[in-house]
Amino acid sequence: METNLSNHTTASLSDSQRLALYRVASYALTAAKTLPEGCQSCLRAICDIDQSAVSAGAIWIADADDDGEATALRLAAAWPDELALLRDESPLRRVILTGQARWIHDDEQAHDAVYVLPVRAWQGATGVLGLRFATGATPDTSFIDTLDSIAALLGAFVEHHQFVVASYALDEARKSIDETLVALARERELRIMNTRFITLVSHEFRTPMSIIQSSSELLERYYDRLSDEKRCRHFEQIRTSTMNMADMLQDILVLGRYDSGKTHFEPRPLDLAAYCRDCVEQIQQAYGHKYRLSFEYTGDYVPARMDDKLLWQIINNLLSNAIKYSLQPDPVVTLSLECSDSQAIMRFRDYGIGIPVEDQARLFEPFHRGSNVGSVPGTGLGMSIVQRAVHAHQGEIVFESVLNQGATFIVTLPLR
Repeated sequence: METNLSNHTTASLSDSQRLALYRVASYALTAAKTLPEGCQSCLRAICDIDQSAVSAGAIWIADADDDGEATALRLAAAWPDELALLRDESPLRRVILTGQARWIHDDEQAHDAVYVLPVRAWQGATGVLGLRFATGATPDTSFIDTLDSIAALLGAFVEHHQFVVASYALDEARKSIDETLVALARERELRIMNTRFITLVSHEFRTPMSIIQSSSELLERYYDRLSDEKRCRHFEQIRTSTMNMADMLQDILVLGRYDSGKTHFEPRPLDLAAYCRDCVEQIQQAYGHKYRLSFEYTGDYVPARMDDKLLWQIINNLLSNAIKYSLQPDPVVTLSLECSDSQAIMRFRDYGIGIPVEDQARLFEPFHRGSNVGSVPGTGLGMSIVQRAVHAHQGEIVFESVLNQGATFIVTLPLR
């Protein structure tokens, strides 16, 4: 039954605690290999953020029938391990049915109250998060809003995990795509710890996930009735959507490592000209001959000491952006290298859509995208990653751009 908590004192989180909770919960979910592991790590992060207020918790996941109605609840995680909380499923089902959070009185622990809120996915509540607050600790609005955001992040993780598991049932021709999705699920270390991040990911992932889901269902149901051409088209749609998701996730992971201090500058001896040439060839091969990439350098062997992994992030992001926003027929992208005794200057030139003047001041801000990008997919993190990799080399990056005439990015790095 529900309980009146009007006499309880208020429990709140500071801004630093809220950010820490987002960070730990996000990393816990993205690093998890299984659904129970992700739920347990996320739950522990919530309980650890203020142990004087939150004494225990549990997460239940709903199994659904063909109509999407919850048929059973599975206990996915509990903290402490021996405490399941609210063994009667009826109040939990009510939360799933209504989609509304509520306070529940647990008869077995009469001195405490449990706050139960839905774990939401695209189609509604997919589970329930329950937290026992100690006597005298009632969360304020900010605390509740934070829990709602974590529940939304948890819902995206659960739904994505369920989708990955379901994809295993597809035929052998989709096996490589299934493996890619599993790899993406294991590598997801998200940086953004606020509502803006959750909104962005939800928006950017909705289209490719919908394409993957619809194409997969058509292949599963009508595979033997589809022509070879239609089968190939559906497989290509799945592959393209997966690649778009992979690009977005990779940007988030890389930026998260920078901001969490997990990326270190590790220079080693490098033939810079040969390295740049190899990068251009790899990117050309990845994008195909629809785009023309060229590398320009005249001179002898260029000895340098640079971090080849961070240098790859610079070259790959700038060339990939140049390709992505070169929408004209037979687009050309050029990387030119000039070296002196102490520094290397790399110029990345394209003839694409350019950068509007009003967007140029915010180009290196995370999540900022130009007003003229249209439907071109992306997270707005690529230039932030490039800037951090350049600064790690103690270098400099500037750019020049004219709308609809392309852009030139100039990266200057010390050779040693």
